[in-house]
Amino acid sequence: MLNETLCATFGATIRARRIALGLTQQTVAAAVGWTRAEMVSLVESGDRMPNLNRIPKLAKGLVLDPAALCRFALAECYPALYETLFGDAAPVTPGSAEK
Repeated sequence: MLNETLCATFGATIRARRIALGLTQQTVAAAVGWTRAEMVSLVESGDRMPNLNRIPKLAKGLVLDPAALCRFALAECYPALYETLFGDAAPVTPGSAEK
């Protein structure tokens, strides 16, 4: 089961990046391959987590490093899986060091 509190942090990060880039939810949805902007809204609110296979497209649409966004998503929403794969190393919040 997803860690809903931490997935809200993932969603807030996605929302902040989208707004910083001046993108609409519809634009991001189209970049990911979703037919409705509602999915972006659900991700941003922390109510849904995108399929992990969609995260690289989400990263591309938000001009983020795909590997960093994947690691962040795993750490936030699947902490046991993240720890199994990467140990105790904390992921960098995507976009935090990018300009």
